[in-house]
Amino acid sequence: MYRVTDWEIEGNAELQAAFSSELGLADRLLTQQRQDKNKLYSLHAPEVECIGKGKAHKKYDFGIKVSVAVSNRDNFVVGMLAEPGNPYDGHTLGRAIGQVERITGRAIERSFVDRGYRGHGLKIP
Repeated sequence: MYRVTDWEIEGNAELQAAFSSELGLADRLLTQQRQDKNKLYSLHAPEVECIGKGKAHKKYDFGIKVSVAVSNRDNFVVGMLAEPGNPYDGHTLGRAIGQVERITGRAIERSFVDRGYRGHGLKIP
């Protein structure tokens, strides 16, 4: 079996420098095993992660978890954060509220969240 780095660009420093990151990703993709951690799921977006949904009809999703904050009256987006590493939803609430307060310059009086935020322990004054 050929390894990606064994192709005909070996010996040509200019081509090796130009394609080193792409060839590294391809080599990582071809050599990963089922039980490996930090698997590569996408060559065009290597930051994509496997997110376990825990639902019977859709067990997994692929991407990056995102926290979106909207106003409660007109659904105007007032904050958005990418959350790499698949954190528990409740652990992202403090960062999301902090970002909204920074952007809007107003203190958050009340927040409405789904059940994924249970047990977060965050108290809003």
